Amino acid sequence: MFDGVKHALRKRGHKSSQNLLRETLCGDFASLPLRRSSIDLAAVPSRPIAFLNEKDGIQRDEEDALVHIAGRASRSEESEAYQEAYGEDGQGLHKIERNFQQLTGGGDEEERCIVNFIGENSATMDSYRTERLLAANHDAIEQRSRGDYQAAEESLRRVLQSTTTSLERDDPLLLMSENNLAVILQDEAKFDEAEALFRRVYDVRKRVLGLQHHLTLISLNNLATLLRDKGHHHEAERLIRLSLEVGVEILGQTHLDMFTFANNLGVVLRLQGRYHEAEAVLRQVLECRDLRPHGAHLDTLTSTSNLATVLYHRNKYRDAEGMFNDVLKGREKLLGMEHPRTCNTVWWLAHLARLSGRKAEAEILYGRALSGFARNLGEGHPNTVSCRSHLADMIRES
Repeated sequence: MFDGVKHALRKRGHKSSQNLLRETLCGDFASLPLRRSSIDLAAVPSRPIAFLNEKDGIQRDEEDALVHIAGRASRSEESEAYQEAYGEDGQGLHKIERNFQQLTGGGDEEERCIVNFIGENSATMDSYRTERLLAANHDAIEQRSRGDYQAAEESLRRVLQSTTTSLERDDPLLLMSENNLAVILQDEAKFDEAEALFRRVYDVRKRVLGLQHHLTLISLNNLATLLRDKGHHHEAERLIRLSLEVGVEILGQTHLDMFTFANNLGVVLRLQGRYHEAEAVLRQVLECRDLRPHGAHLDTLTSTSNLATVLYHRNKYRDAEGMFNDVLKGREKLLGMEHPRTCNTVWWLAHLARLSGRKAEAEILYGRALSGFARNLGEGHPNTVSCRSHLADMIRES
């Protein structure tokens, strides 16, 4: 699937494949981007973040770049750029593009395109509503990066309830906010409400922008991962393959989102028991991500975790455990000890310790995962319930 991609990346001068996690785990963590897919931090490096699905990688929404740009602007009230972007003239978003260099000290063409797109299509919002909506998304990004999904949900719901009636239903900022709320609801296993929001955002973007638009593909992929989490694996696979097919035409094979789509294809193949296919896809995704400049960091850890899960199901326990241990080190550093994704990795290591007969170690690991799930996801979340059940089963076996 990715032979052409690897050739293109090497031709550009990117390094050959090496041990993925060597770079990921030994890099300068202080300068890492927060992430394009979890509401990860908010320190906006060169290519900002969107939201990421806890298990399987990234539903990356390029509009989230604007959240970081404008979020930083909204906290820079003493700067001339802030006054110009949010002053009494009410010009609002389109001026953020012009002041982007001053506000953030750098940027790339993607970010400027996003600002232009939303600035030209958000005429229904005055500067005050714009600032509130952007600030709420910015806050939700930070909260989700800490694993505080409930607070992130509340941040977005509160501002959406107070601004939705004043916005056009097709407003790009409203769609962005609804997309981000849906991602958080998916984290919390509130699948039906998340699906309704993902479908609405996708339908509007497809109608307004067309299928062959980057934002539409992001929404298509987000909907696919939601359907996957609901157990609709065949439909999810169909939508992900459509994302890949159209993405090759409009993004090119080496775009980061193409690796995300392929990563999610590997997950849905695994869920259907097609382990050989899933392993092949995920190994290629990892190799291509390693060829990207600066590595993929959390993206790489996500794909590594997905591959380790496939190896687990293929009874390659030693290989799977080694990968999960590497992922755990990376997630503890980048996300913290109790983040839900970190706890998810601990949970897998507990399974493997149990299978190896290391019951005492497994009990400790299950206990750690359970504590983190209960604290961050709640007692009724499927992860919490399932982890508690596994721990109880193991104790009964002893």
